[in-house]
Amino acid sequence: IVRPISPLFKDYGLATKAEALVGKTAQINTSKITADFGQAIYKLENGETIDITVRPLHPELDFKYGEKVLIVDYNPDKNIYLVDKAPW
Repeated sequence: IVRPISPLFKDYGLATKAEALVGKTAQINTSKITADFGQAIYKLENGETIDITVRPLHPELDFKYGEKVLIVDYNPDKNIYLVDKAPW
């Protein structure tokens, strides 16, 4: 039974910990990021993308749609990543 339906399911590989994204770059996917709002897209190694919830590392940071950011920390209690300006 598994063989005929196997093409319907995609293998995304092994799951890694959410903390593994710290130090990677993502791209802002919302009009802005505030202390209460914001999402970014992270591109996985297999080419797929995932949406992650992000917040600025410092409240005075200003991010715009499409801007690349550096993921600097992860809050497991809220499942939120803190981001900073990308150095490049």
